[in-house]
Amino acid sequence: MDIFNINLNNDIDFIIKEIGEDVKINNKLTKAIIQNTKQERIFDDKRIITNSKISRGDYVEYNDLFFIVLPEVNCKKYGSYYKSIIRRCNFTIKFIIDKSLYLFYAFVEGDKFSIEQEDVFSLSADNITVTLPYTEITRQIKKKDCFIKWGQKWNIEGIDYAKDGLVILHCKQTLINNSNDDIENEIANRYKDEIDILEGNIEPILPFDVVEDEPTAPEEPQEPEEPQEPEQPTNTYSIEGEVLLFWNEQNTYTVCDSNGDEVQSQFEFSLLQRYKNKKTGEYYWDSIKAVTIEGKTNNSITLGAINRERGLIRIIATNIDSGEAIEKEIRVLSPIDPRPEPETPIEPKPEEPTYNYSITINGYDKIMVGFESTYTATVFNNDEEVDKDVKFEIDDTSLATIASQDGKSCKIKPNNNYKFGRFNLKATLVEDETVFVEREIKVVGL
Repeated sequence: MDIFNINLNNDIDFIIKEIGEDVKINNKLTKAIIQNTKQERIFDDKRIITNSKISRGDYVEYNDLFFIVLPEVNCKKYGSYYKSIIRRCNFTIKFIIDKSLYLFYAFVEGDKFSIEQEDVFSLSADNITVTLPYTEITRQIKKKDCFIKWGQKWNIEGIDYAKDGLVILHCKQTLINNSNDDIENEIANRYKDEIDILEGNIEPILPFDVVEDEPTAPEEPQEPEEPQEPEQPTNTYSIEGEVLLFWNEQNTYTVCDSNGDEVQSQFEFSLLQRYKNKKTGEYYWDSIKAVTIEGKTNNSITLGAINRERGLIRIIATNIDSGEAIEKEIRVLSPIDPRPEPETPIEPKPEEPTYNYSITINGYDKIMVGFESTYTATVFNNDEEVDKDVKFEIDDTSLATIASQDGKSCKIKPNNNYKFGRFNLKATLVEDETVFVEREIKVVGL
């Protein structure tokens, strides 16, 4: 009897109870009917019926194996059940997120090779996709983050949030750094400047290890207090320093009082950077990428801007004695971005949109004979990424040629004449040829 073709009615609860199997949906025990799909595919897909709510991206644990709900879940029939397809997670991968090691059950698929039952066959391509549930933790995974699998290091070149509930990572094989990577424990970028970021703690946090705080009991009602005289305002502090920080430059930010004099108290400094969620379009604050800390005193901090990284940075200074915190926001820009002119009184004019375009090219600085390499151009307008097309050109076609381009990226293929040297890749804004950037690339042998 094919239970997935039963004419289900209000007795579905009874059917699931009688012939359903124990499963866990997001670590919560329940009953479900599980059956193999009839599709002839290399994936271990199964159909599931349950009266517990499921959504795309949920983990399903069945027979000590983890699955991910991949397609949209069918609507609840007769107010009694949910129906969908689940796919087995064929690998686990590890990421360092906020100095902690996390392990995720994932479905990994290759572009030109197949993965089946924990084995890798015909590993001839260097691109894979990794599918994970969308959670508060996985949404912190960023482009250029890396992981190690099968003794190889993989770099995230793109992240797809198009399917609700899922995070799809587009990854490319990259070079292992024996000084930074822990190959034995499959932990990428574990060390920085010979310092263990994990401080020896390599026991990973599993998807359901994070326990939420238990709710606290409500406080007993209290009698209203007698009105008191308002407290005198405390000293008003501010963080003084330039609001613009340009690449390869440093600025110092000092806590001062209302008279502009340095405050001699001890302050603790922390930094945040603003990011944009490409899925929702909302902004959020997270760890910094655009600046480095070059020095500190009890009341000041010196920051340096990292080349090729723009962003809005929030500086937070907290008085260690009083707990009072103050903030200042600064913007990190490139040298070609406009610098502020001295303020002069002018007549107010209606605001008009300003266009200040700049371009960056992402890709390797070296390319090997016999291998294609992809380079991606990102266009910015006033520090905000915009959707604009560029045209790619090469100044020395005796070394390499552009195999293809689509306005956003191009594929470069070295010529088969085994001629080595350097050439410039130029990306020009299609709508304004005065805006362009050049990147030097070296052709090398194997």
